[in-house]
Amino acid sequence: MLDEREWSLSKAIQTRYTQIARSHAADPLTTLKSVQNHLADLHMLVFLTRTGQNHGEGGGRYYEYQLDLDPSVILDIRREIEETQTPTS
Repeated sequence: MLDEREWSLSKAIQTRYTQIARSHAADPLTTLKSVQNHLADLHMLVFLTRTGQNHGEGGGRYYEYQLDLDPSVILDIRREIEETQTPTS
C-alpha cells in the first residue's frame, strides 16, 4: 500500500495503476507520459488537485497529485457503472 506522499508522484501512481489494471485483466497504459497525460485530464475534470513542485536543478520539477473527491463517491459511481454494464440473468 502506498502512503499519501507516494501516491502523489506520477511514477508511483503508474506502478500501482499497472498492478491494479493487470489484476483486473485490463491492458494498462504503457508509458509514464501516457499516465501523466491521463492525470492531467483528471485534474482538468476536477477529480485531482495538482501542485507544481520546483526544487531547482538538483531536485527537479514535478507535479504532486491528490484526489479531490471523497473516495467513497468514486467507488459508488464505479459500482453503479459496473452494475449497468453487467447483464442480469
